[in-house]
Amino acid sequence: MLPAVIISDLLLTGIISGGLHLDRTAAFQFLISRPIVASVITGLALSEPAVGLGAGLVLELLWLGIHPLGTSVPPDDTVVAIVVPAGVILAGRSVEAIVLDEPTAVLALAILLALPLALLGKWIDIGLRKLNGRFLKAAREGAKDGDTKKVGRQIVKSIFAIFFAFTIFTVVGTYLLTIIIFVLYPKLGVNVLSALKLVYFTIPFFGVVGILDNLRDKKIFKFVAAFGATYLILILIGGVI
Repeated sequence: MLPAVIISDLLLTGIISGGLHLDRTAAFQFLISRPIVASVITGLALSEPAVGLGAGLVLELLWLGIHPLGTSVPPDDTVVAIVVPAGVILAGRSVEAIVLDEPTAVLALAILLALPLALLGKWIDIGLRKLNGRFLKAAREGAKDGDTKKVGRQIVKSIFAIFFAFTIFTVVGTYLLTIIIFVLYPKLGVNVLSALKLVYFTIPFFGVVGILDNLRDKKIFKFVAAFGATYLILILIGGVI
């Protein structure tokens, strides 16, 4: 049974995510959904702004060249930027050494574990865009008939669908990451922690590579290969293998 305070923090994290996801393409578009902002907002909401900033700096550099423009559906950097600091903070409330002793190491671990959420978030976004197509069709029918209330309802449905989908997705993702960090992190050895520290400071290089190389889908395998090779070398250097 989760403590009530953890449940409330999970819900708060989910609500933040739902609201910030509206900023990506559905509404506002003030760029507050960018990782550097989303992570800091999450950290502030959970009373650990330094953790939020530490996550946001790295994730912003990682996805510096990725923006949800037009019909493009990039990986969901916003959900990762929210889940990472939230997972670290919530796990750290049970194991204080997680944040106090090795902040860069645990942030690197959280980022590596949370990266798949970016792809899952992309699939959810695609599904929601298809759903919005139905709302759009109904709105056009309402506009054709002069039914402004029907048009308004479709807009509200679209906004709420995005908000609730990403609220639930983020709550589940944050909960799972919190549990994994809580269980896994205390068992990591000194060598692994040393490697994770290096990982934290090298993650931004992949964002730089993405910008310089102007990555397209056909080059994604080169990106994945570089990603895997870099961390394999770091693990070897750390003496884990």
